[in-house]
Amino acid sequence: MAKEKRTETEAALPDDGVMFRELFENSATGVALFSIGGRFLRVNPAMCRMLGYSEPELQQKTHLDVIHLDDLEAAAMSRAQVISGKAKSRLAERRYVHKDGSTVWAQVAGAVVRDASGAPLCTVLFANDVSGLKRAVRSSELRFRRMVEMSSDWYWVQDEQFHFVEVPGLDHQGDDTDIVLGKARWEIAGLAPLPEKVWEQHRAKLSRHESFSDFMFLRHNKSGELRYLSVSGEPLFDEQGRFRGYHGIGKDITDRARDQKALEDSEERYRMLFDVQPQPMWVVDAKSLAFLAVNGAAMRLYGY
Repeated sequence: MAKEKRTETEAALPDDGVMFRELFENSATGVALFSIGGRFLRVNPAMCRMLGYSEPELQQKTHLDVIHLDDLEAAAMSRAQVISGKAKSRLAERRYVHKDGSTVWAQVAGAVVRDASGAPLCTVLFANDVSGLKRAVRSSELRFRRMVEMSSDWYWVQDEQFHFVEVPGLDHQGDDTDIVLGKARWEIAGLAPLPEKVWEQHRAKLSRHESFSDFMFLRHNKSGELRYLSVSGEPLFDEQGRFRGYHGIGKDITDRARDQKALEDSEERYRMLFDVQPQPMWVVDAKSLAFLAVNGAAMRLYGY
């Protein structure tokens, strides 16, 4: 019975040649067969669509003719090492040049077909067009950078030791990036005195790899002016979950801080004048008529 089932299954399967042709012709993945010298031998429709050439046109070319100039050396070296057996084929990203001159990004993997003795006969390339994904990622990065630019004065990135490695936009604030790069936040020159307890709490939060918002400190800029700075950040981790540093945004809030200080000083002066005024004074809510504030003269006059 089991033998009969195997026979039926085998009868239902097409022979290897038919199966290969079906997969080759109808695959959504670009497939190309090359001679050991690198000339196109066979190309499936998906690869033709990706590069914009017909199969006869590609058969007049080598793989080096369609690879982007910036990836040419790495591709040639990788192919030679795989054919010689010095390296194994691996998944990689590579740029190609479309017939119309545009750049095509592809995720590629290759294989070497060998005879019984191990001698190479030809190579096979599998390629998936990821140009759309690349454009989407680039667009997303541009939108993110634009959002950062609109919501902050500069963007910053730190390594695992909390040293700054990028501070784009800081030069627009009248500072040289050289005085920041390679330093931790508390090592930057020109910092105004801040209680050590505040820095200890900040460093402890960083060592725990926690996000933080609106950490404020004061610093003298190149011209000696004292500026109020506010930074927010979050930790960076790689795909394996290993800590890689921090990134975040920074704002110069000097004007806001001065306005707030002026408002507090104004309110303090108003409170002092209100309290020492010899005439009875009070403040009531416009809707409920409830007393909100009453000075000493009014309490003495009315006995409440």
